[in-house]
Amino acid sequence: MSNLSNKNSNNNCVSSDKNIAVIVPTYNREKSINNIVNTFLELDDYRIHLYIIDNARNFHYDCRPNLTVIPNINAGGAGGFARGMLEVLDSEEHFSHVVLMDDDISFDSKLFERLINFLKSLGPDSNECFVGGAMFRSDRPYFHVESGAKWNGLVVEPLGYGLDIREPQATKMIDSIFGADYAAWWFCCIPIKYIRDDNLPLPLFFQWDDVDYGLRNKAGVYTRSDIYVLHEPFDLKRTAMQYYYSNRNSLIVNSCHDGGDSKKTVIKTLKNRIISEICLYRYEYAESLNKSIEDFLKGPMWLCSINPEEYNNEILRFNKPFQFVANKVDYDWLGVCRNIKDCDFLHKFIRMVSLNGYLLKSKNDFILPLYTDKPVQGYRANKILFLEEISGMGFERNKDIKKAICCIFKFLFLYIKLLFCYSNVKRKYRDKYSYMTSKEMWKKYLRLNELN
Repeated sequence: MSNLSNKNSNNNCVSSDKNIAVIVPTYNREKSINNIVNTFLELDDYRIHLYIIDNARNFHYDCRPNLTVIPNINAGGAGGFARGMLEVLDSEEHFSHVVLMDDDISFDSKLFERLINFLKSLGPDSNECFVGGAMFRSDRPYFHVESGAKWNGLVVEPLGYGLDIREPQATKMIDSIFGADYAAWWFCCIPIKYIRDDNLPLPLFFQWDDVDYGLRNKAGVYTRSDIYVLHEPFDLKRTAMQYYYSNRNSLIVNSCHDGGDSKKTVIKTLKNRIISEICLYRYEYAESLNKSIEDFLKGPMWLCSINPEEYNNEILRFNKPFQFVANKVDYDWLGVCRNIKDCDFLHKFIRMVSLNGYLLKSKNDFILPLYTDKPVQGYRANKILFLEEISGMGFERNKDIKKAICCIFKFLFLYIKLLFCYSNVKRKYRDKYSYMTSKEMWKKYLRLNELN
């Protein structure tokens, strides 16, 4: 349970009624956000107030008593959720809980009725614990992705991944999941006591803001199979931009919470990641990883001082488009490529000495799943086609020795810098943590005086 005290008089209201503020940041997703708004209007439930945080400032909808649309700069999901929390804090309504939701989910009209009934069944615990929504894939609604997750000090591990709701025991297994460190913000119900002007998200744009908030507040997490959403699959969201934020923000959050991983372990993990990207010819991912390390080392005050809207446009340059590639795929060959591995010690030795085949003549074009991360699967490839099998989308990458050398030398420079600066930078993030999560910082970061 949380050890944070409640300082807001608005939050001291304790009632058997469950009045919920729902915060949904959005950016240029007109169709999906209209679906969400229409679902809420159908509910017509006075206990629920929907806040749409419009990061693109182009969403038009007539505000109603239980619907508020708020224009915001594009500060990502974290900025949208922070803006929504500030609005809730300034509201005259007495909310018992706040639900944070993504704009690319779908859910049935009974979701909030089930949530409110579950909160009532918890009794006093409903004012202490988070309730996380189970996530299922929208393209395969039977496929359970996560019901809360664990943080192991460096990476996060989803709980219940891969359970098939069509199986008789799956529902029972999902309902028995416990021990989550946080609930992801595609759907997370938070008691109002935690929503304070000194307890706002980190300014991470997106990725890992929910991890940090869960670790910070140390609240228990409840999950249930009947409180769930359908979410777009993450496979096609693994862009170079996403890879940048994931790596940079994991370094920041792990610094703030000091998971105990040594500098050696952190650097080794980063080294393995960039080797994988270079060996698989995904040079834009290697470049974005280098950029994430470089920006992490700039420290917390740099993070709080950037214009997130303008800076994200710079990071977007790493992205390269996905295309429909299924018509190019030989699925028998995909099965062969999927199982590539070192057959013996000699093979591994030759592969390592030849820099994963960079010093040898290329042999074949390979076809690999989108999330492949094993360097051996790129050994002596001439060209690699990466495929997301459900959608048929993907991309092709060719060997480019010049790009590989540039990425390696950039990482070697950052490697040395990490050796000397990591501990000091880590301490700076911890020292500035309270400022980074404060109302003072967020009002400047979101340029609220300019918007108002």
